Amino acid sequence: MKKILLVLCLLFIQHYSFSQFLNVNNALAKSDSINQNAPREKIFVHYDKPYYKLNDTLWLRGYIVEAAADEKFFDSSKIIHIDIWDNDGKLVKRLSTPASLGIFYNNITLTDLLFAQGNYTMRAYSNYMRNFGDSLFFTSSFKIIDPTSSKWNIKIDSLNFEKNKLTAIAKLMDGKKNSLANHKVKIVFKSGGHTLLSKSSITDEDGNIAIDTTILSKFNPEKLVLGIAELGDDEKTKFEIPITSSNQQKIDLQFLPEGGGLIAGLKQRLAFKAIDIYGHGVYVKGVIKDAEGNNIANFESTYQGTGIVDFFALQNKTYTAYLDNGAAYSLPTPKISGRAFSINRNIAKDSLIIHIEVSKDLYNKPLYFAATVRGTSYAKGKINMDDKAHILKFSTESFPAGVAHFTLYDDNGNAVNERAVLIWHPENILKLSLNTDRPIYANKENVSLNLQSTNLITHEAAPGNFSIAIVDTGQVSFPVNSENIVSYVFLSSDINGKIEDPGFYIKHPLSDTTDLLMLTQGWVNYNFSPLENRKYAFEKGFGFGGKVTNAFNKSIPSAKISLLGKDGSSAFLGDTLTDKNGRFYFDGYSYFNTDSVSAVVKALNKKGKPFNVGIEFDSLSYPPFNDHNSFYEKENIILDTLGSFLANNNILLAEQARRDGKFLENVTVTSKVKIQGSLIILTKMEAQISQFQNLSLIKLQIIRS
Repeated sequence: MKKILLVLCLLFIQHYSFSQFLNVNNALAKSDSINQNAPREKIFVHYDKPYYKLNDTLWLRGYIVEAAADEKFFDSSKIIHIDIWDNDGKLVKRLSTPASLGIFYNNITLTDLLFAQGNYTMRAYSNYMRNFGDSLFFTSSFKIIDPTSSKWNIKIDSLNFEKNKLTAIAKLMDGKKNSLANHKVKIVFKSGGHTLLSKSSITDEDGNIAIDTTILSKFNPEKLVLGIAELGDDEKTKFEIPITSSNQQKIDLQFLPEGGGLIAGLKQRLAFKAIDIYGHGVYVKGVIKDAEGNNIANFESTYQGTGIVDFFALQNKTYTAYLDNGAAYSLPTPKISGRAFSINRNIAKDSLIIHIEVSKDLYNKPLYFAATVRGTSYAKGKINMDDKAHILKFSTESFPAGVAHFTLYDDNGNAVNERAVLIWHPENILKLSLNTDRPIYANKENVSLNLQSTNLITHEAAPGNFSIAIVDTGQVSFPVNSENIVSYVFLSSDINGKIEDPGFYIKHPLSDTTDLLMLTQGWVNYNFSPLENRKYAFEKGFGFGGKVTNAFNKSIPSAKISLLGKDGSSAFLGDTLTDKNGRFYFDGYSYFNTDSVSAVVKALNKKGKPFNVGIEFDSLSYPPFNDHNSFYEKENIILDTLGSFLANNNILLAEQARRDGKFLENVTVTSKVKIQGSLIILTKMEAQISQFQNLSLIKLQIIRS
């Protein structure tokens, strides 16, 4: 889609404020230039299953795209780093994989030497992405199940934490819900990954275990976790339950005025979001009252704990929201001065209607307006406000698909209001037809699939790059609205915080529910650092560097450095000179054939002798991971009976295959085929999905009739 820059006709009405607008305009132009000439990267990783059994293999394929207007493939970084962290924030596995033409792939063996039963977070990033913090790092979670363990259930009868005293009664059961009597267990109480308590205990004749202890250490009350494991050599069967102290609200409810602050005397919409201690949205219903106890407005959530209420705040008044259970939450304090900034969508006319009002003290003061998508501006101009509401209208065709940010600036160039809207275009639709080379196959025969992609509107061929995971849905269950490449690139990566069921919003991009998401989480930081301040460059291959010094620890410039390395049965060579600071770097090496590569590096002084020279190699640095306790599983236990059944069923099938030399029975693809998570519904091998320029993700699931 070509960029169309809309300049409001109000731009040059008053000359006295032109210089202030020029400052805002120059800042936006600089951001546009940086974004177009040196854009950020986005990464999406498609891996084959949401959970694995221990010692299974995780297969993955990743994509690198520009975090710019068109979001095309980005042949930028040639090395992508992938970290896997456990639920305690401990790094379990780190690997670096080569990328070419914006694509990379790899596999990870989930060996029991490194992994155990539990939840894990995968994080993928490039070296270049570190210039902007971790806001665009790809993160996703998966589960590992140990099928050798039969201890899968735990029931919490009571749990309380008050005044540093923890009391709990839990019951342990096997997969058939039989009590586990006289079992040794380990109890761990943590705060943000820091262990506050670790002790051994034993269940009674009914499988119960009682906890009654006082915590003396300092801790973060918002990140408390009770963990229980079967005591043994491996202690792999873990259950982790987030808890709250008695003086904490079990539901976090926040009210967010549309576009900015709550302004007295101006009618506004208040969006709200309620989440539980696991970070999941929960249904709430209640009433807003003033300080005198008068009912002002009723509210009720509609989806994932979000909702909206019309509100008119009065000056010098305070307001409190009360849930039906009596819990109270203070609303933002109304401000005397400010702006009401709202956006409505006219779906019939495919347009956005922007409504702006200001308080009396801001009459006849200019505002500056900008609309951006992924850091690139598509509309900007000056608005002179008075006692009347100002209305702007834009066609959504003026913007590319994705999260658009509409921002107001004051006459000092400060951003004072912002509103996010998801832009979606019906032409971003592909029609897929998928065919096999034959209707029936013999055991162990290869299956050839032919995938044809066309534009739904023009019916023209739509070339692309697709990744396909074929699984037996009788063994692996995919969440219907889980993350996919379309939802991640166009939505999740431009939204603050974790989104529940992101695929739902892509299926309903123009709904009120999606707009509620924009009102509550629709913000991301796109401040672009100057090019000269970017510390990390695009990695174009594997490499290493260091510094050459003499016995007095002074750098030696122009020293000759020679490299001799061995990669399996092949060798590689290199030589270079140190710079004026005695530094050197070898890079540009392609993918090595073995995991362990040996090399000898030799330094010579200016006379070509190895006398009085030493080499100090640079140590590798990696970004920290600080968000491991921010989002828990919705279930009280992270390892459930269903997961145990599916994992054990896989083992039984494998054992049967080894016994009789056969694998799964023949599967005939006739009419029931689903592709979950990518807007795909296949009927008689045809589908429609949302287009991601020339890139889409397919999860192919063959379902037995």
